[in-house]
Amino acid sequence: AVRAQLHARAEQLLAGHRCRPVIPDNFHLTLYFMGDIPPDQARCATRAAELIRGQSFSLTLDGAGFFARPRVIWLGCRSVPQALQALAGALNEQLKTCNQAGEEHPYVPHMTIARKAHTPVVTAIDPVTWRVDTFTLVRSRKPPKKGYEVIGRWPLKP
Repeated sequence: AVRAQLHARAEQLLAGHRCRPVIPDNFHLTLYFMGDIPPDQARCATRAAELIRGQSFSLTLDGAGFFARPRVIWLGCRSVPQALQALAGALNEQLKTCNQAGEEHPYVPHMTIARKAHTPVVTAIDPVTWRVDTFTLVRSRKPPKKGYEVIGRWPLKP
């Protein structure tokens, strides 16, 4: 139901924009982007994620924004839940043990809904809220099997 709501918001927002929409099956909120890493770092990331003991939370996506580089339109939240900020911070710290440099910029929770956008979008949207009770480690798959592969999933405490 949440994915359908997000897809509806994305379609409304992207109408008339030159861009490449993300298919709803690929919607996700990034906690930390590792890039293309070797298998030993992927195993380390899995072990690091297993150590996280975050709290579940409600997340409301109520705004849209634009990153000029890499030209993406995204949905985000105007008020970041403390539990989400703590989860991203804990993951950032744990991944330093995996030869990840750590994020240099403040965490901006966002869900990419379009790539290769030609015009910026910054606006409020009708809110979409859902209960977040797990976090997931995924790997991007390259063509011909484009999409994401789940490596691991961990519960958050109620």
